[in-house]
Amino acid sequence: MSSQEESPVLETAVASTPVAVEAKPADTAPATETKSESVPSKEVLKPDLPRLPKPDRRDLDARVLALQEVADVQQARIEELKRAIETRKDARTKVGAGSSGAKTRIQELNTQFIQRMEERNVIRKDLLGLNAVQEKLREQANAMKQKLKFLTVEAVDREVARLEDAIAHTTMPLNEEKKMVTAIKDLGKSRETVREYQTSYSTLNGDDGTRKAVVDKLKAKDLEITALKVEQNELRGALTVTKKTGRQSRR
Repeated sequence: MSSQEESPVLETAVASTPVAVEAKPADTAPATETKSESVPSKEVLKPDLPRLPKPDRRDLDARVLALQEVADVQQARIEELKRAIETRKDARTKVGAGSSGAKTRIQELNTQFIQRMEERNVIRKDLLGLNAVQEKLREQANAMKQKLKFLTVEAVDREVARLEDAIAHTTMPLNEEKKMVTAIKDLGKSRETVREYQTSYSTLNGDDGTRKAVVDKLKAKDLEITALKVEQNELRGALTVTKKTGRQSRR
């Protein structure tokens, strides 16, 4: 009996106890759909551009060909300028080489010219010394000539012989004879002076070879100097022509 009386009470307790129900994912879906439906979508509009025409291949080739022709002309000009530059360089090199040789030779000639001039001055100094000696002899000869009545020993001897003959063969007063004797003595004394005068005169009008040798050396040295000057002038003229040619080739 007791088991039958407890049965209604348990059923009542079970019926009154709440039961937890598991949420289903499907219950949240309607909320999301409602939100997306509430925001309107923005559509991106593309600009209405005209369609570009297809390029013409023949026109492109023609333009490329025209540009290539221009480039070829410019390249040809570049090559021409390069050749001109090389030509000028070669000409300048040749001019420089020729000028260098000529300048070196001119310097050598200048050195030789200075040496020859110094040698010439020494010879001229010797000649001037000889001329000074000769001038002194001339002055001495002129001074002796003014004191002498006879200029040669032969003339003195002839005069002495004449006076002696006159004394021996002519009758004359004693005073006159004494004068002749004195004259003969004076002529004898003058013989040495006359001999010195003759030596000086011969030296002045003749040449023992010394002065002639100096004069010949001076003439030979003058010829050497002249030859150097001629070669110098020729080289300078050639150098001037070379420089002009170089300037013309650079134009």
